[in-house]
Amino acid sequence: MLRRKPPLLQQGMNCMDTECFIDKVSHTDTIKFQMLFLMRLKKELKQIIEAENKKQILRKISNLSNKEKEMFHNKRNLFSSMILCIFSLAVCLFAYSQSKKDSVMQDKKEIQTTVSYCNLEVPAFWKQANSHFYLMYAFKVNEKGEAIEVKKIRDDIVGEEKVKQCITDWKISGLPDKADLTVSFKWQHGKGWIEQTISGKGFKQTTSIENVGY
Repeated sequence: MLRRKPPLLQQGMNCMDTECFIDKVSHTDTIKFQMLFLMRLKKELKQIIEAENKKQILRKISNLSNKEKEMFHNKRNLFSSMILCIFSLAVCLFAYSQSKKDSVMQDKKEIQTTVSYCNLEVPAFWKQANSHFYLMYAFKVNEKGEAIEVKKIRDDIVGEEKVKQCITDWKISGLPDKADLTVSFKWQHGKGWIEQTISGKGFKQTTSIENVGY
């Protein structure tokens, strides 16, 4: 039994490319040829477009992946930098606190005093008068603890020279050089000198005595 040879159009449809399709199709089937050619061309164009779209999509995915990787690395580097900054800050704060503590310990040296009570002579008029009063002087101490730069703040009774003679014999060590101090002397009628108070930054010493200098 003889088999019929497939029509040229069918042969053309079995082709895998356009050039083969043109060779196989009869030139007499003009209309059908044009239709099949356009269909074939459309199919090839569709395949080309799909391939290009696929490449673009893959390229976009690749670019997006790179950006995500870059963002991840940036975030990781930022996190590492933050950890390093926090650690450095903690070390600096610890060092500062230790330095501050050492400085405070140095500032809080033991204060030693050699202070005599000033039995200042009071004129008879003030002894007999029914009065209460106090004297006040300011002075500094040098690095050796000696009282220097004695100045009157309030005194219209005893006199600056007598007070200086007593204060300059004092010694107050452990205070910073040129530390400012004040001393007050309190007099009470019928008792005499009853209180002597030396005070300054971080230091105060009060001596209470009865019936002295009356």
